Amino acid sequence: MYGANCVCAGQLIDCLGVPGGAALPGTACNDNNANTANDVYGANCVCAGEVIDCLGVVGGTALPGTTCDDGDANTIGDVYGANCVCAGINPNCTEDLVLTITLDAFGSQTTWEVRDQTTNGVVASGGPYTDGTPGAVLENICVAAGCYQLTVTDADGISGGGYVLTDDLGRRIIDANGDFTGSSSVVVQGEGDFCVPITGTFVKPNWCDRTDLIPSSFIYCQGVGGATGYQFWFFNPHGTYSRRILKPTTACRLDFAQVPLPLNTALNVRVRALVGGNYTPFGKACRIEVVGGGSFRVLDATEMGAPVLNMYPNPNREEVLYLSIEGLSDENLTANVEIFDAMGKRVSAEQVSVADGTMKHIVNLDADMHAGMYFVHVSVDGQVFTERLMRQ
Repeated sequence: MYGANCVCAGQLIDCLGVPGGAALPGTACNDNNANTANDVYGANCVCAGEVIDCLGVVGGTALPGTTCDDGDANTIGDVYGANCVCAGINPNCTEDLVLTITLDAFGSQTTWEVRDQTTNGVVASGGPYTDGTPGAVLENICVAAGCYQLTVTDADGISGGGYVLTDDLGRRIIDANGDFTGSSSVVVQGEGDFCVPITGTFVKPNWCDRTDLIPSSFIYCQGVGGATGYQFWFFNPHGTYSRRILKPTTACRLDFAQVPLPLNTALNVRVRALVGGNYTPFGKACRIEVVGGGSFRVLDATEMGAPVLNMYPNPNREEVLYLSIEGLSDENLTANVEIFDAMGKRVSAEQVSVADGTMKHIVNLDADMHAGMYFVHVSVDGQVFTERLMRQ
């Protein structure tokens, strides 16, 4: 309409489309974004506010992607993430692991921790979880290469559940059911539960995850070039059984008839090769169970850990002889290694150091040792071990 001065003018339509309304550019509004404050209409009637940064400051500079300090001296390159959590990268974190826990209905009873075997410091932990929601939870763990101990705790075990620790390639390291009380952890004297990275040999698929093995069964593992022996490690993840068996052979096979295992007991098995007198890392784990009864005897506690002298090759026509004894005391020990001929004459004598309960030694055989029978005599830790050596 025309005004008093004959100027034609109308009412201003505000940002909400209301003639003469108050929602004008520069006035307060609500952009419905909880991460902004001081919202106002702009010149184009768009409602927008100032961003609230990760420290809660309106218009502040602590935004996702900017630097921060996560308070961890072991990390570098700390920045705020999209969720405003300040986190850095641990340059010593090279091994990505996944702990999958299948919970029962009482998740509040379940916790876990991983400790460094050298320092005994906790490097990762988790739980408790929510009650009433049974099912799998996945925990991502990153550690440096080394050896660790995993302990899972639950007052009465995890009914119908359990846990599995794998590496970033999905290879199992520990595969446990929930049949434990209080805590579950592999018990290995002088070593961690597990070392990473894992590699090397493994039980072949036809013998992996078998719960129908019998006392006369055997298992095969994948052979490794240059290996002169294979060590099979059988263990219950709950700590009630752990036994390592070295087979001085180039064929990766173990017969249970020769090396009996506990019956009707859920076990894990891992294997490592002996190459050039040194062990490669243990490979991935499988679950097995030997079922049976009758005259097949379950080993008692003293037999399970009894040290045994292993030597190879035997018969021997080479220049070296490999010796090993495992399951000795963790104290610093010295072993006396002697070789006698069939007439009782000593042809070799050495002193050997024992580390972490294991004696490993390479005997350089004298070229003058003629074909015939000899006796290898090792005295260590208050025990005497004697084995016959056939020289060809």
